[in-house]
Amino acid sequence: MARPSRCASRASAATWVRNNVEWLPTWGATQAADVTLGSQRGNAMDIASPLIALLRAGSYGWRQEQM
Repeated sequence: MARPSRCASRASAATWVRNNVEWLPTWGATQAADVTLGSQRGNAMDIASPLIALLRAGSYGWRQEQM
C-alpha cells in the first residue's frame, strides 16, 4: 500500500487515510501519527494526527484544536 505523494491533494490524503486506517471505538488520543500509520488503526483523534501530518507534508496549513 503506497502512501499519498508529498504533492498529493487534500482530498487524496483524506481518502487515503479513510480507506487505509481502521477506526477503533476508544476515547482520546492514544497513539502518535507514526504508530497509527504503522498499525493502520486508531480512534478519531489518532486518525486525525496522520491526516494532519500528510496535509502539512503537502504544504497545506492545518492545526488540530481540542473541542
